[in-house]
Amino acid sequence: MFYIRDGKKRTSTGLTNRLDAENCLARYMARKDAPPNDPTISQLLDLRLIAVKGKAREKDTGYFHTPLHKKFGRLRPNELSIPLYKQYEDERKHVPAAFREEILELRSAFRLGGFDTKVLVVPKPRAPREKFLTRNQAQRIYAEMKSQHMRVFMVIATTTGHRAGAILGLTWDRVDLDRGFLDFNDPDIPVTNKKRASVPIEPWVVTALKDAKKFAQTPYVVEYMGKPCKSIKKAFARAAVRAELSWASPHVLKHSVISWLAEDMITEDQISDLTGTDMKTVKRVYRKFNPEYLRNVAKSLNTLQICNLSKNKETPENRKGLGFPRP
Repeated sequence: MFYIRDGKKRTSTGLTNRLDAENCLARYMARKDAPPNDPTISQLLDLRLIAVKGKAREKDTGYFHTPLHKKFGRLRPNELSIPLYKQYEDERKHVPAAFREEILELRSAFRLGGFDTKVLVVPKPRAPREKFLTRNQAQRIYAEMKSQHMRVFMVIATTTGHRAGAILGLTWDRVDLDRGFLDFNDPDIPVTNKKRASVPIEPWVVTALKDAKKFAQTPYVVEYMGKPCKSIKKAFARAAVRAELSWASPHVLKHSVISWLAEDMITEDQISDLTGTDMKTVKRVYRKFNPEYLRNVAKSLNTLQICNLSKNKETPENRKGLGFPRP
């Protein structure tokens, strides 16, 4: 006889054949994981949280669910009306990016329960922010950093162009000070679309990291008060304010590094590999800061050889000759 153990609960299947018992277990799990017959929106969100467990999105899902629980948690899916949705949209207009992610999560939860999602109109993504620091401005922010952990972060960020999360997660066992390499590939986290790379560093960076390692109390390169540093947003913001660059952020710094490399005529592939950035982002920044890459393309259109249009009196004949339409 086969039994199903679920925590302290023990249920008999009434079966002696293993294959039949496994099918019975599969049906039991399907019933257990299925949404209630008349679930609230909070219950659907909880099921969504279970569905993403162990995936890259798990980290932020709960954050986006919090305002949804507060606003819609006690409602049934069919009670979410268009006026109520519009009211929530108006309440969250000050955080458009977060609002979009919240609606995406709510839509996924509705679909998980098999409910209609017509009410949930997902807004289009915002245009990317086009803010960049010059090298001089980055130096001003560094000069305003009061603590050692922020200086270490800034040195790595400005010489590798990696994301703050990748830098804060960097451990000393992935730092090769003899060869001068940093390996941002963390074996303990799932692979996502966000690229990580093993990159070389300059001798002066090696020297700076050797000095930092002398005082290390944790396995992490960036640490604060003997503990791993989970976030540098507030400390970075304070330094940026003191440098009179309050709009700057770690994310802006990453894109700024890409812009510096583009200005120095580094190729797109090399920038992508060094900074661990997807090619789409690199191309967008590259085209803004290095339009020279189109110079040879523009030369292919240099066929008319018009030196001064003001000296060329326009006539019906030359309009036709130049390929312009007749009046």
